[in-house]
Amino acid sequence: MVVERKIAAEEGKTRHDYGRDAFIDKIWQWKAESGGTHYPSDAPSRQLR
Repeated sequence: MVVERKIAAEEGKTRHDYGRDAFIDKIWQWKAESGGTHYPSDAPSRQLR
């Protein structure tokens, strides 16, 4: 969902506009740009240490 919101805000497109393979490429690109680390916002803080 993070990647979908980013694409919508920056490009005005949806994941359906790209197709499966192109959207997966966007996900990998976002992962590389974000440092590859993502913690769910609802994760207890003790699990993040």
